[in-house]
Amino acid sequence: MRALVIDKRITRTEVTRYHMQRLRITADIASSLKSACSYLSRTSKTSLSTCLAMVLIDKDVWDKETGLTFHQSVKEHRQNCSVGSPLNFPKIFLLATAISATERNELKSSGLVDNVLMKPLRLSVLIACFQEALVSDKKRLVNIEKPTLGKLLRGRKILVVDDNAVNRRVAEGVLKKYGAIVTCVDSGKTALDMLKPPHNFDACFMDLQMPEMDGFETTRGIRCMDEVKEKIASGEAPIKMFGNVEDWHTPILAMTADVVQASIEECKKCGMDEYVSKPFEEEQLYAAVTKFFESG
Repeated sequence: MRALVIDKRITRTEVTRYHMQRLRITADIASSLKSACSYLSRTSKTSLSTCLAMVLIDKDVWDKETGLTFHQSVKEHRQNCSVGSPLNFPKIFLLATAISATERNELKSSGLVDNVLMKPLRLSVLIACFQEALVSDKKRLVNIEKPTLGKLLRGRKILVVDDNAVNRRVAEGVLKKYGAIVTCVDSGKTALDMLKPPHNFDACFMDLQMPEMDGFETTRGIRCMDEVKEKIASGEAPIKMFGNVEDWHTPILAMTADVVQASIEECKKCGMDEYVSKPFEEEQLYAAVTKFFESG
């Protein structure tokens, strides 16, 4: 499924694209309604399988005059993509920090937008809104399975690393709610000791901002410890020393309230596997852990 995000602010655009990626939706970017019209013109001859499913427009780039031109481009795109199909793609969503009920109703009743999404974006709201909009003949077009975190996390041994006691308790409570066996530590140094192979943890939830050793440095240290294959191959250490396992890779999920592209890229660069915002959202947590755990 493909989406078009229209926003003149790069950071906001990347945050929106990040949420789309969580839902397995490929997002293209346009910085204005004018460039979005050009995008629709270029892609109007594509096949149904690659047809645009939704457009997310930040209210900051919206104006009525250009909006009408854009709406006409959308109608033409819909006609080209609806050949042989009853689907009315793409759906139009306006992203707004604040909007009056009158303006919202006018935009929806005029057909210029299908719905208005309030920022900051929340994954659970996006899922509900997309499922409501992308329905044809009572059949769901967005195949987002209802989260079954209990099946994914039940019995999993999770290490939570956070210097803040309240944050540790909150994370522990959420993970235990779904049956995980949780151990909490308050420093990166302690985490390094706990995750030295061999260990029995299935995953690690890592805070980024910690004193002395932050989450990035701690993760780099863990990834260095994971590299045991060369030591075994060279005879430097017997495989028994590592629990008879030569491929160690502990899934590490960053925990932070700062959802910006710079942080995401830094997380990936230092060896983290996934990224979850604080406080946890059920659907986002599901999307993250399902990559590592199979449901029981």
